[in-house]
Amino acid sequence: MGKKTVYIVGNPTLAKDSMPLKIMPLLQKACPQFEFLPFESTRMDIPQSQDLVFIDTVEGAKKVMIIDDVDRIVETKACSLHDFDLGTQLKLLKKFGMLGKMKIIGVPEKGDRKRIAGEVAKLL
Repeated sequence: MGKKTVYIVGNPTLAKDSMPLKIMPLLQKACPQFEFLPFESTRMDIPQSQDLVFIDTVEGAKKVMIIDDVDRIVETKACSLHDFDLGTQLKLLKKFGMLGKMKIIGVPEKGDRKRIAGEVAKLL
């Protein structure tokens, strides 16, 4: 059996959206049993799996959190495809009956990378 995939959502060019990518090397060392793959949230091909795990930035969060209910995700106003984020896609998949079990590990925009990675590792 292969490694379980964890999708890392973030934008390396936006400081407020890059924490998941910044902690990815720390997670790879701490959790070698997982495969961490960068995932562009504007992609339209979310993997069809029964147990999806994403790590994404949560705007305004002060601590690491788990979101396992797509209805808890606050919708953004999509003016273009660049605004079509992970939450919007997951809600659409749910509406069409195409979303199985999923978990988003939400991380703050700022903070100590080692501490955040440690908290995320405990939740995986």
